[in-house]
Amino acid sequence: CMIGIFRKDVFVLRKQLILIALSVVGFVTLALLICGSFRYGNLAKLPEKDYADAFSSLTMLFGPLAAALAELALCTAFNGTISSDRKNGWYAFTSSLPVKKSSIALAKLLECASSAVLAAVVGVSATVGCYLIAGRTLSFNDILVPLLVVGIVLFVYMLPIFYVFRGKDTASFFVIVVLFVAVNAVLAVGMISSDNGTDIAKTADKLINMLPIVCLVLLAVDIVTFFLSWRISTSLLRKCDK
Repeated sequence: CMIGIFRKDVFVLRKQLILIALSVVGFVTLALLICGSFRYGNLAKLPEKDYADAFSSLTMLFGPLAAALAELALCTAFNGTISSDRKNGWYAFTSSLPVKKSSIALAKLLECASSAVLAAVVGVSATVGCYLIAGRTLSFNDILVPLLVVGIVLFVYMLPIFYVFRGKDTASFFVIVVLFVAVNAVLAVGMISSDNGTDIAKTADKLINMLPIVCLVLLAVDIVTFFLSWRISTSLLRKCDK
């Protein structure tokens, strides 16, 4: 049942998914070209300090932004099928079939979860690729930053998803606002930490060093939110088109 729902949504969104894939590939390619310029192009001619500052700021952006771009686009596309299925009466139609409402809700949530996994792969790959091409040292925390962004995006998308089942499409606006603030906060902490010597930078460094713990806590929160949203979505889905 869940596989069938996933295949249906992928078929409906096939053109959007192709466009999303091309956009993400284009962004990552551009990021790799810029990082390559740090080693072989005009950016390599910058003084060491300017080079280090510019590289730190840009590489801090590319991986998380690639992950956020992929996950936002995929989650928005899949969440759109929730509302469209409600409007065209698909949920009412499935009431006459031996399909559990909990299975439908779980399938929709798993689509967002799978989007997060794919976005994590994109973000980590982009981060590793940028550092390798530029010939710079890659730390474990550098890999965790895009994963943190993915976790934040997934958490925020899980929160309003049951409102979409009820037909409140304005939840998407809430998602965009919260994500804009959250992702920029994460990137700001990373860029501030590269400005050595200041008190703010020292505080940012402490936050960066806590990334493994923060990521584990966020993973646990995402799992709890997933199951909570599943139960609420199932309950609301049973009331659709009655």
